[in-house]
Amino acid sequence: MWQYFDHLNEDLSKVGDFVRKNDNKAKQMLKQSPSRSEVGPVDYNHACLHYVFESVMPFLQVFFRKFYSPDTQTHPQEGDLVDKLANSLVSFVEAVGPIITNETHLRRMVACMSSVLSVSSLPVKVMEDFQDQYGAGSKAHDIRSDSRKKYDEYYEPEEELNIQLNVFAVNYSVVYGGFNDVQTQLGFQLTKEYTDIGGDEELPLGQEFQLLLHCFIKKDLPSTSLVYKQASKLVEQLSISSTLTHMTEKERLEQEQLDIKCLQLLRATLHNEIVKLPEDWELDQKGHKKQLAKIADAQVALNDHDAMLVVMSLLSKPGDQIVREVLAFLAVMLFAGNPDVQESLSQYFTGTREEKFFFAVKNRMQMSAIATKEKRALEAQHQAKLEMAIEQAKDLKKAMKTGMIAAEQIMAAQMYRSKASLASSAGHGKRKKTNSLRLKSRYGSRPGSQMGSRMGSRLMGSRISINRPPSRATLVDDVYSRLGNNISGQKENSDGVELTNFKRKDDKTPLVNKENKVMPMPNGGIEVRIDDLEDNELEELTAAVSEEAEEIEYKDEGYIALVLRVLGLMCDGQYAPLQDYLRDQPDNIKSVNLVGETAKFLGLVYSTINSSTIVLVTELFSTLVEFSSGNMMNQAVVFDNKVCDYINFILRGKHFQGCSVDEIYDLNETIVNLIQAMIEENARDTKDSTKRHLGVAREVVQTLDVESLHQLMVECYQKSQMREYSGKFSDDERHRIIKVGFSYFHVICRVTDLDEEGKFNRKALAKTQVDEMAWDHYEGGTLSIELIKNDELQKVYFRVKDKTVLREEVKEKFKYEVDRSSPSNKLREFMGWSRDIMRDIKYQRKITANTAGRFFVKFWWHANMLILWLSFLIGALVIVTWKEQAVTNSTGYFPIYNTPVPSYLWSQTDILTYVLGGIHNLVSLYILISFFLSNNPSFPKLADIAAFCRGCVTRDHDDDDDDDEKKFGSNLKVRFFSFKTFYYMFFFVMSILGTVFYGYFFAFHLLHIAANNQLLARVMLALTKNGFSLIWVSILGLFIFYIYALISFAFYRDLFETTSGLYCRTIYECMLTVIHRGLIIGIYEVFENAESVPSHKNFEFHASKFILDVSFFIIITTIGLNIIFGIIVDTFSELRDNKWQIDKDMTTTCFICSRSSYDFEHQGSGFEHHVKTDHNQWAYLFFFIHLDETRSNDYNALELYVSRLLQKDNYDFFPLNRALSLQGEEDNNDKMLEKLMHQVEYLVNKMKEDEAEKLRELERKHQLQWEEAYRDKKTSS
Repeated sequence: MWQYFDHLNEDLSKVGDFVRKNDNKAKQMLKQSPSRSEVGPVDYNHACLHYVFESVMPFLQVFFRKFYSPDTQTHPQEGDLVDKLANSLVSFVEAVGPIITNETHLRRMVACMSSVLSVSSLPVKVMEDFQDQYGAGSKAHDIRSDSRKKYDEYYEPEEELNIQLNVFAVNYSVVYGGFNDVQTQLGFQLTKEYTDIGGDEELPLGQEFQLLLHCFIKKDLPSTSLVYKQASKLVEQLSISSTLTHMTEKERLEQEQLDIKCLQLLRATLHNEIVKLPEDWELDQKGHKKQLAKIADAQVALNDHDAMLVVMSLLSKPGDQIVREVLAFLAVMLFAGNPDVQESLSQYFTGTREEKFFFAVKNRMQMSAIATKEKRALEAQHQAKLEMAIEQAKDLKKAMKTGMIAAEQIMAAQMYRSKASLASSAGHGKRKKTNSLRLKSRYGSRPGSQMGSRMGSRLMGSRISINRPPSRATLVDDVYSRLGNNISGQKENSDGVELTNFKRKDDKTPLVNKENKVMPMPNGGIEVRIDDLEDNELEELTAAVSEEAEEIEYKDEGYIALVLRVLGLMCDGQYAPLQDYLRDQPDNIKSVNLVGETAKFLGLVYSTINSSTIVLVTELFSTLVEFSSGNMMNQAVVFDNKVCDYINFILRGKHFQGCSVDEIYDLNETIVNLIQAMIEENARDTKDSTKRHLGVAREVVQTLDVESLHQLMVECYQKSQMREYSGKFSDDERHRIIKVGFSYFHVICRVTDLDEEGKFNRKALAKTQVDEMAWDHYEGGTLSIELIKNDELQKVYFRVKDKTVLREEVKEKFKYEVDRSSPSNKLREFMGWSRDIMRDIKYQRKITANTAGRFFVKFWWHANMLILWLSFLIGALVIVTWKEQAVTNSTGYFPIYNTPVPSYLWSQTDILTYVLGGIHNLVSLYILISFFLSNNPSFPKLADIAAFCRGCVTRDHDDDDDDDEKKFGSNLKVRFFSFKTFYYMFFFVMSILGTVFYGYFFAFHLLHIAANNQLLARVMLALTKNGFSLIWVSILGLFIFYIYALISFAFYRDLFETTSGLYCRTIYECMLTVIHRGLIIGIYEVFENAESVPSHKNFEFHASKFILDVSFFIIITTIGLNIIFGIIVDTFSELRDNKWQIDKDMTTTCFICSRSSYDFEHQGSGFEHHVKTDHNQWAYLFFFIHLDETRSNDYNALELYVSRLLQKDNYDFFPLNRALSLQGEEDNNDKMLEKLMHQVEYLVNKMKEDEAEKLRELERKHQLQWEEAYRDKKTSS
């Protein structure tokens, strides 16, 4: 080898001398390689030049880079030989370098010199000179030929003019079309983007397009069908176009442009309505119900004009733009999962046996798959060459640093001999280290000498597709241009990272600047300057430069993102017919499994997720979610295509280079949604491969990496709840993280339910304190319910954001007022109460959303307690300090009886009374306002008044009216004309009167204790529950008193003495006296005054008086009062019995499944755990709230199943008489029944066999008898 190097030194010296003497000739030799087929001698110098560049230099680079290892002990002359070779190469480069015009030659020369110089011991000055001259490659060293230089110089003004014209065209289009926002394009007050410029669903900008669109939409017409009637003309045009076949190329292109314009206009009719929705419309779907209904009506109107059928036929067109427009139109027609459009599409597929759509989608996926593979290959090539260039630069840097250390040591030794300070010599020899990274902008290209690169860096808003990988020379030149002259040790000031001329494409900034009249400020590339880099700094540089690999954009002709979006919308809302048909087309000649194709495409992109691919991967998972939700066969297809392995890889790796927080958690959310769709339902016999239609939940659980799921759940908890992450995320990002964390927790809960071996419970997964905290946090915000679907018990986990929205007084009211007479009645009553409670919760949320409303509602209980204490304090003050008014003088003590104004034992009592009274007034006002805000009393309507009047008349005759009123009325509704409303109004009035009238009326508020005590409230209920009965009895008593008053006035008026307070001069006076004295002391005592009875009255008078007294005593005192007392006592007894029955039912029977507590004490975790966890009635209520707050198209299979049943008022989903904790008992019962059936069948078969055997035996005997008789007959004959 070293002999070869000696010969090589001679050859390099000879060729170098030749080049110095004949530079022009050598330059021409380098431009053209010697012919390999030429016969005869070849010029030595010509062949040697190409031999050095094409063979020697690559060999030396590989040898010294990968194989050479210095060994001075065995071969002490190696270093000298390497230095000699390096000197020869330096001499050769000095001669040949200026005449090189080939980038490949220059690149090989730089790579070879870097490898050789890095292992040599030549002075650092040699390395620095080489680096200064050739380190930047073709960018610093002009290798263009003379003709190319003249060509560039001649056409440079024209190139500059073309660039300015292009920029002017772009700027003019922006000015003409206007800004890309809804307000500019439609005049609607919304600043969001109108269309995705450069995307697959781009629409033209400007008023011209909108005016053209208005020709086909008549918004002033009353009905939606009339508004979009003119749009049928566009559909007719497309229908005619689909039938045209024989056209010239020019006619075909013109027709294609016309079809594209028609499709854009049709799409814009819906797009203009869709963009009026805010970006967060899905969070408040009911708040945008009108706009969504308007969009749905427009979709149905276009569908009625057969727009879907006509547009689908255009898929056979060869133009990619038409296919893209067709897909974009399908996307807007299926927006929000319109079921009418989905049904029309399903009927079109099944009715026409359409195959073009499926093959077109498959071809698009294949095209995108090819593009993805090519892009990945380009990125791999780019990365490999970049790493090689970086490695060469690191070797050269290492060699230069080694040489400089040697020089420093020599200098230090010389200064030591001259008795200089070692510290000063070290300080003199030490170089200042600086690390300067100046990033100008990612959006521009790096400055270069070629026309294409300059034009690419100046065009504003252009989308450049790189259809070939960057050359290796470009990468090496780029690396060395970054390292540049700063490697030589020159000191430059740097302030770290500097961002200049950074502009976003949507910034509304002036399009001119001082440098150019028409073009914007140029966006520079990444300019990096490095001084004395260490290894870690070189790694950072490598990472920064590697980002350019992500900017390699290979044009995707398949529009895969749009295709996936259309497929997902076709199945949106779990539309089963299309879910099945996309998997299998049984009526077509050839079936295309688009579900499997989508899962296979995911296998191409899941391994490399970065900022340019994460949106596509998210869309893939989202589409698979739509395919799999509620469809067991599609779940099996997805599982069989190893999607679970892809999920494990993504969750384990967590490599999301350059992705934002929203993008990462969007991906995590779609992944967890897919997992939930595949494991949400329980199914039996899933292990049987022939029953894949029953689900793959257990197989999915066995395949998933549950540890990764748990780790991501804990990570979400840390980022959303831990203090160290406070302030690192915005509120929207934090809410997104919380949502994703709960979703993963619910998946882990389902995994725990499906795990038969118990490997994935909390004890096994929660290993640290943070894990335990995460479990506690998520368990506190999660509830679960059990339901029945297809006769199979299922369990659903869901998040509850706020459990405090359910008021305790509502719970108590429900417990004791719900009908518990039968299990079905309980559930029906519960659903009625649930609707009322949900309305109440919505109203309470609306109130608490306001600060003042929240203040008045939040402290209701505290205000009631405070008012009682204030009333008690005022009462105690009255008892202690009040006395009667009196006049005291020398003659004696004279009390004043004709005034209610008290006198005080303590002089400050009146002031204290007013202070407490003022506070009492404020608290009473607070209670009144809080009552009205919390209950929102409603005024009765005329229909309600009429119904009330009818109820008063027919109440005693038709008891069903109460049930009907209870059925259709609200259980929580408070009417304005009700006792409760008037009570709180009177409550406030009495408080005011108490302050005005010295404190007398504050005594009324002591009775308020009955409103806050359950026992006293039940006593009051005993008086008020049968209030109408008491009122009617009282009215009957008044009539009887009236009769006795008439009798007394007619015959016994002379017995009433006014001196005794007995007045009977009028019927009114007589009636009041009879009622007053008769109820208190009895009418006998009234008339039994000896002084008032005349002496001349005979026995007949006293006999009649006897009849009057006795009848009054019997009818009024005995019967009447006992009837009233009996009603009250019976009501109280009834309430007591009802409470006892209710308490017994709550403690011994499950409200949901109606199973007794005895069953659960022997199965599962006990009855208390069952009613609080498994079948918590309030969990079902919160589940209904969860359904109400969730967008219907975002339901999972079980949620959609329950929602559809609720719409039909069907409550068959309740697990009546069943529970998962009793599943073992049910299985045992099934086994016992099966065993019993086998025994019964055995007995039946045995009895049949015995009976058959008896018949056969009997037949055999008959046969024997016949044979014997026949023999006897034959013998006798």
